[in-house]
Amino acid sequence: MGMDSQLGQYILRVSLPVDPHNKTACEIATLEYLRAKTNVPIPQVYAYSTSSRNPIGYEYMLEEFMPGILLSKRRNKLSSAQLSTVIRQLAVYQAQLFHRCFSAIEGLQKTADGDFAPSTMAAIQFLWYQRVRDPIYKGLFDSTNSWMRTLLQLMRNETQRLYDEDMAASQSDSESDEEDEGSDYEPVLNNIVYLLQHLPEVLEKLSLDAVGDVHATGTVLYHPDLSTHNILIDPRTARITAIIDWENVSAVPLWAGCELPVVLAPYAKPRHEKPNREDYADMDQDKYMQRTKESGFDNEGKEPQFWKHEFEWQQTQLQAVFLEEMRQICPEWVEMYRKSEALRDFANVMMLVDNIWEAERVKEFIDRLESGERRSFVKVRFEREAIHIADLVGEGVEEQAADKGGHDQQDRPPAMLPSLQGADGSEQNTKTGTLADVRGVSATVAGLLLAVWQRFMRILGGNDEGHVDRRAQSSK
Repeated sequence: MGMDSQLGQYILRVSLPVDPHNKTACEIATLEYLRAKTNVPIPQVYAYSTSSRNPIGYEYMLEEFMPGILLSKRRNKLSSAQLSTVIRQLAVYQAQLFHRCFSAIEGLQKTADGDFAPSTMAAIQFLWYQRVRDPIYKGLFDSTNSWMRTLLQLMRNETQRLYDEDMAASQSDSESDEEDEGSDYEPVLNNIVYLLQHLPEVLEKLSLDAVGDVHATGTVLYHPDLSTHNILIDPRTARITAIIDWENVSAVPLWAGCELPVVLAPYAKPRHEKPNREDYADMDQDKYMQRTKESGFDNEGKEPQFWKHEFEWQQTQLQAVFLEEMRQICPEWVEMYRKSEALRDFANVMMLVDNIWEAERVKEFIDRLESGERRSFVKVRFEREAIHIADLVGEGVEEQAADKGGHDQQDRPPAMLPSLQGADGSEQNTKTGTLADVRGVSATVAGLLLAVWQRFMRILGGNDEGHVDRRAQSSK
């Protein structure tokens, strides 16, 4: 939640106790590490509490309100040259992360003397649904195998619970003479169990030894959501003013960290020929006005197919810009990116293996792997299912096109709060851990957030008892 005060503009991020202490502590340590070791533009943390034992009653972070406009709000107004400027800057920051290696797959926390130490991961895959309450050890991990095995075990336990609930309901229905249809989770469970039993063999077939595992290459911090919603720019110069949302960031194997940023839609269909605008139909005027009103995106009266193809062509060009920049400043990153394609493809399987809608495709991937066929899971997915990117324009097309996985998205708690506008017209994206989207929750939750902010400002102003848990030891 962002508001003005007599002390200036700030972002107050309040977190519900999904992963008490650890999630907030990891994000704070990550931000302070980045500020100390890189020049990635990030918000300064002025105050925080990793415990709910404070006058607010929740874990919180008070952050600098960063200047700039969200890239998602300005992307379609930028020239190709300006977009290339943005992408080249991302390559520079990615290269800086590549050269800051750790020794394990881990999260970060600060020690009492101000240094940084490894901690349990706060990765989002470990926090979904009931996984955060599962007693399974969640890191540190010294290998890709142990990391993926833990994730599969969490998925198995969760899917087994859902399967048992389905079968219990099915048993109840059978007593009412209704046909027993079993459980949709059975094929999901079968896929997870197979991968658990054969994970070392799978990783061997995917050439993990040739790529290099944690003991050989180390690990790197990886931002899994470098999307247009988390990049702020100066619209006049196209310079990046901030990269935000570093919650759930962890150190991952080098091969996993060498991935194109989400803003480049790494798994969108490549298109090497620029679409000719005149080859596409104009949209009905009433439909055009309605769509513009609903999405906030001006499609200039052209049918969605044009924008879909335009997006694919643009992404293909920007991917080439990114890779060329990386080739010049960090050729080792490009080498790892090329060598680890099969492993990153399998990482996508891991993101989807617990999704009932993807069970058939995951099984096909397993069958191809057993037969020795090395065909990309993602490419097969694109061949069989067209992703309607144009329908998503104006809502962060790149990450929604790339992230069609996990459990049913309607079941997953959203984390986005509405963008807030500063006095200078700049927009700041704010998040609150796993708080639900304010646009879709009750007035009670929205009122709670407002009350938390008001109480916080009274504390800062000395009009209330209590104190801020911690102050940042250094100023910007």
